[in-house]
Amino acid sequence: MALCAEDHGMGGYRAALIVGTSVVLSGCAARVVPKTMFEGRVEDYLEMRQAAISSVGGLTPGASAPELASQQDRLAETLRLMRRGFGQGIFFTSDTSRMIRGALASRLAQTDGPAVLQTLADPGSPAVEPGINMRYPEASVRTTTPPSLLLVLPTLPAELSYRFVNRDLLLLDRNTALVLDILPDALPGTRSAGTGTGKGHL
Repeated sequence: MALCAEDHGMGGYRAALIVGTSVVLSGCAARVVPKTMFEGRVEDYLEMRQAAISSVGGLTPGASAPELASQQDRLAETLRLMRRGFGQGIFFTSDTSRMIRGALASRLAQTDGPAVLQTLADPGSPAVEPGINMRYPEASVRTTTPPSLLLVLPTLPAELSYRFVNRDLLLLDRNTALVLDILPDALPGTRSAGTGTGKGHL
């Protein structure tokens, strides 16, 4: 295992994890296969997350609703400050984005694709336009990612989760609902005018 320095201007995310021989060398840079790059970024975030918990404390099992909300707020704010300046694409790099879009398109092209898409449709939920480092609104319905789509997405640790909003894929911190990254147009199709997460913020 080795580390390839890749300066993204994003602090702790400058190191890309390289496993085995799954790399392509180009000049002084090493390009990692998409999933490995993604996993390296996730590991970096989990280290940051643990540092935040060590600083302000985590969530207490059995805490009352007000206490739990206060703990979530403290942890979310600490993580937001630690991730200040982080933009879109930290996790969903260009290679990872291309891989995910292709995998989702291939899966949804199967005969049950329309039915899978229908499980993501929730006309009762409010229009949500998330922004990086903002929190997914508590009042908004969080559509559960269908298991058939989870199978083609990079595996996540228990601390993180995926959510679809319109055609976009969100990566969330599960306990704080902090939006860590957004993959626009993850699902195939034509975006309706005025919808999606590309320009809006919570």
